[in-house]
Amino acid sequence: SWIDSELKEPVTDYLNSSQCFYKNFVQEKFVHDLLNKKVKISDEKRAKILWTLFSIEVWNKNIMK
Repeated sequence: SWIDSELKEPVTDYLNSSQCFYKNFVQEKFVHDLLNKKVKISDEKRAKILWTLFSIEVWNKNIMK
């Protein structure tokens, strides 16, 4: 539930950025579909994927300063 409540805004902001690192290895449409709950997977799996992508974006942003 945290991915759709208190962390929704930061996760969405990072994953909708035009400078996303994940676009090098994940299709952008898939991530947008995950954010909009259009992928038929469990909520837990969806949250884990989004958290992983968010973590990679935060890591990349801090490393590539």
